[in-house]
Amino acid sequence: PRGPIDSDFEEFNPFAVNTRRLPAYRRIDLAGQYTFQWRQISGDVGLSIFNVLNFRNIQSRHYATVLTELPEDGQEEGEYELQELEITSLGITPNIFLNLRF
Repeated sequence: PRGPIDSDFEEFNPFAVNTRRLPAYRRIDLAGQYTFQWRQISGDVGLSIFNVLNFRNIQSRHYATVLTELPEDGQEEGEYELQELEITSLGITPNIFLNLRF
């Protein structure tokens, strides 16, 4: 929506309503691990890849008012626009690990 913002309306909290409207969270992970023994040291080495298919998952939605036009002479307020901000999860995320036991 465009237009002036009512200054009596101080807070817009959409979290309870909009969390039910987020798309389904989808993610496929792969992992592999190798256990080894070398002299007096044992350990594990491995690789994992999170979100292998690179799904775009929305974690949350926030809303912000953004000033789009500065106030002109004689006006108290400028023009504001309500913008939706989507926070997304990471895409493909590789991890390598090494665990040593002495």
